[in-house]
Amino acid sequence: KGAEKVLVFEAGGPVIGRGKLPADCGAIVMNVTSVAAIARYVRTGIPLVSRRVTVDGDLVNNPANLRVPIGTPAKYILDSLGVDFKRLKMLISGGAMMGQCIIDSNTPVTKTTNALLCFEKIVTPDKSPCIRCGKCLSVCPMGLFPSDIERAYDARNASALKKLSVDVCMNCGCCSYSCPAKRDLSHKNQLAKGFLKAASSS
Repeated sequence: KGAEKVLVFEAGGPVIGRGKLPADCGAIVMNVTSVAAIARYVRTGIPLVSRRVTVDGDLVNNPANLRVPIGTPAKYILDSLGVDFKRLKMLISGGAMMGQCIIDSNTPVTKTTNALLCFEKIVTPDKSPCIRCGKCLSVCPMGLFPSDIERAYDARNASALKKLSVDVCMNCGCCSYSCPAKRDLSHKNQLAKGFLKAASSS
């Protein structure tokens, strides 16, 4: 993924090219949860059967970090913390920047689930035209041009999207977060990646 390539580079390592992994360049990137899971396995012989999950959001009165068996429906976890499902408007699996909406509260925890965010209040900012300020470019860790990608996707221009390297976007959300015009740049990036993949295979 893009994040580990950025970490390797910022730590003084090489630039890892498109299609390459850190291991191809002699680097290994592991998060703390994975390292802890390996340590537990070496110590006990028990494979990965549970996951530490952060539960937070404006509907959670007592945010918590819980160790949850893999396969547990999200609903059971939220019930244990007293979440009022009648007021629940948005449930996100993952973090605030890169998480994805869950449409069914019975969706189970998987080995990659790290958070459940529950929201009653949803703020939808008013979008305005791009002002060409360049903030999205300045914050993109992959050096992409999100505003140009948005225009190329809106025009359904596959060749332009390929030249803009949209396929290396890691969906960190920095472009949308920093945009003063409140454009849905990271969302458009993901749509553009799907469009380009479909166009390349047809």
